Amino acid sequence: SPLQVIDEIRRSNSRDNLIGMRYNIDCVLEMMIRQGGPVKQRAALGTELTDRLTVRILQLLEEEMEREGLGKPPVPYGWLAFGSEGRREQTLHTDQDNALFFAPKPDCKESECRDWFLQFAKRVVDYLVRSGIPECPGGIMASNPEWCQPEDLWLDKFLGWIKDPSPEPLLMASIFFDFRPIYAGTNFPYLLEDQLLKAIRKSGLFIRFMAKNALINRPPLSLLKRFVVEKSGEHKNKFDLKQRGLTPVVDAARVLSLSLGIKTQNTLDRLAEINRIGIIDNAFHADLREAYEFLIYLQISRHLDALAQGVEPDNFIDPASLNGLQRKMLKESFAVVRGLQETIEFRFKTNLVEI
Repeated sequence: SPLQVIDEIRRSNSRDNLIGMRYNIDCVLEMMIRQGGPVKQRAALGTELTDRLTVRILQLLEEEMEREGLGKPPVPYGWLAFGSEGRREQTLHTDQDNALFFAPKPDCKESECRDWFLQFAKRVVDYLVRSGIPECPGGIMASNPEWCQPEDLWLDKFLGWIKDPSPEPLLMASIFFDFRPIYAGTNFPYLLEDQLLKAIRKSGLFIRFMAKNALINRPPLSLLKRFVVEKSGEHKNKFDLKQRGLTPVVDAARVLSLSLGIKTQNTLDRLAEINRIGIIDNAFHADLREAYEFLIYLQISRHLDALAQGVEPDNFIDPASLNGLQRKMLKESFAVVRGLQETIEFRFKTNLVEI
């Protein structure tokens, strides 16, 4: 049960007790998925359990480094999550997206602080892997020196991405702007969020470029409402449900939220706020919510099927493997996602910019 897993994490007094803990978390999620219930609630539970696991690893490794004579954390610090974990939208198939920030302190040289925290972060990332959460293929982890930085440099990074809306900064923004503190030893994440929203409001060009970037991934549905699939290769006759279905909703909700000063990261919460403000009406909001939840349900179902067969889950789906009702619902969901992208195109006049 969820409470049993929480208790196991809390009572763990060594890193070895946490090895493979992600498997227990996935078992809880699988049980809840098979029992049914709101998609958002299940994803939030998975995120909460992973958060507790991460915080416990941080605590144990602080103690370990002190026992080894390396001392306590030299200054206050925090651990950030990005991507699906940052949005509280974790599923069964997830990897690490994290970073570390630390506070400046006059009596601690920045280089010495960075060395301590980098060694610490490498141990944390290693034990998250041993716990069952794989490394980020793109290297967006606190063990990477680029993502283990003092607070002032983190602020410079974020503001720099806003000032330079070229392809790479836009890619970084789409990843990092869904940040959430799993552990915050200072109030920096909340100050960063305020500074970020202020800078975006002053830069209409950045948000327009970001909106254009959010339209790159289109739903795999032709004008004749036929599925558009891969023509050859490993994934022949399939499409990527995450990239072509879920990501467009996540990206569009992020752009609208940032432009409106909405602080929540969760996609469904963002859509609810966007609806409350009046950018989308009640009927379209209801359709969007239903479409997004169905896409997540379909993704999780595929992951469960893969795990039952003993293979690594992915996000590719062959429409022919679905029954008639599922195919009909999927086409309707993609049509709704297309409508959301049309809202983005019209609101931000994306035809006027080129990336």
